[in-house]
Amino acid sequence: MGGTVDKSVMRKVTSETTGNERARVPSARSRVVRRDRETAHAPLRIPLPEQLHRLLHGIPFSDARDVFRERELLIDSFGRLFRRHGSGGDRIRPAPVDRQILARVKDRIHAEYASNLHLEDLAAEVGLTTFQLIGLFKRTVGLTPHAYLTQIRLSMACRRLRHAPALADVAPAVGFYDQSALNKHFKRCYGITPRQFARAAAA
Repeated sequence: MGGTVDKSVMRKVTSETTGNERARVPSARSRVVRRDRETAHAPLRIPLPEQLHRLLHGIPFSDARDVFRERELLIDSFGRLFRRHGSGGDRIRPAPVDRQILARVKDRIHAEYASNLHLEDLAAEVGLTTFQLIGLFKRTVGLTPHAYLTQIRLSMACRRLRHAPALADVAPAVGFYDQSALNKHFKRCYGITPRQFARAAAA
């Protein structure tokens, strides 16, 4: 694609990030956005306009069916980059550090980890924007909502693997969309595959 994103797309992501449907689309102060600690997770080898185009139009970087992660990446990357480097847009207010709000979201994640959770729904339930919810989790838990959800799913996968069910049944039972997704996250977290874990648990 080219170097620009349709204005309607930019308005949509600005609204989702700020929580204000009338918020102005930020304009960048500079065409050069330096990679720093806060934006190190964003795939900046691809220009920001193309990142937004891919994420909003369903063209994945990875984990093609992990909609939760894609939305989180989009909102967090956009909010951080334009809060630091943008001008002409509405201010993005941080979420209050409210343990009750956090507990409500965590309770729902624990109760519904195996279902198709949506970042927007979790945020709306407690009156936050998606960007505010991501920030709240980072400041209080040290993880993004998606990373926290993944940890819960992996923990539940370990419980099931200890009881030796059919390996293929574990991934959908704990919320991963397929076996390859479970394998990837499991090995990244624990350094072994689910099959290796199950064999060790049965020994």
